[in-house]
Amino acid sequence: MKHLLLAVVAILALVSVATPASAQERSDASYRNEASFGYSFLRDYGKNGATGMQFDFGHQIANRISVVGEYAMNHFGYWDENYTSIAGGVRYGAMTSAKLRPFVQFMVGMQRDFGVTGLNLQAGAGVNVMLAKQADLKVQVDFPYVKWDGRHYKQFRLAVGVGIPLGGR
Repeated sequence: MKHLLLAVVAILALVSVATPASAQERSDASYRNEASFGYSFLRDYGKNGATGMQFDFGHQIANRISVVGEYAMNHFGYWDENYTSIAGGVRYGAMTSAKLRPFVQFMVGMQRDFGVTGLNLQAGAGVNVMLAKQADLKVQVDFPYVKWDGRHYKQFRLAVGVGIPLGGR
């Protein structure tokens, strides 16, 4: 719960410093295709991942709705194990100002660790904050719910990185 509160505070802080449109403007059409990469922090079973990375991409299929795919890998030094996940789903995101695009998403996929693959149901939310014409700061929180080896695990993931709106078709 403490991590959720920290993530919400971080997103609200980013929203509060995002300024209205100035010289550059962005629209929902800018996110017809998008990609991002960044650092990923995963907490599982009371332990924190030492290092991690996340890559995702999206393609808009309707106004403000995109199909998304994601690949993530997190290393846990405590167990000397890598968690690898791949998932796909739906994202809803809309420009709330010329520089700010919050989103929510839900994905389904697989997570592999300790030689076993489990089902991953993952709800998440985040925000893209425009830094330059074709680069965003992207902050995202996810709540993976993993059914693995006959048990259920509630995880928490925070990802911070660079988002690239690709526009076009």
